[in-house]
Amino acid sequence: MEPAKQPTEQVATERSQSCYGLPEGEDGRYLARLAQDAAREKRIVCHIARDDVRLHSLADILHFFAPDVEVVTLPAWDCLPYDRVS
Repeated sequence: MEPAKQPTEQVATERSQSCYGLPEGEDGRYLARLAQDAAREKRIVCHIARDDVRLHSLADILHFFAPDVEVVTLPAWDCLPYDRVS
């Protein structure tokens, strides 16, 4: 029996791609197409937005161009809910 792979090993062996330099708005269409292709193959797409405004804008664009794809948004980590400083 083969030992289980560590998460970092699994990520390193999966197919990955980078895309940059697309005009604003076109990146949403690109992500929607990428997410639809990934959903057909039972894979996921992870995109890290530069800020909350861009996150919500991309989520709206994805809902428009790929309504059948589930979009999960996570809040920024720089604002912890129980942090006394923030």
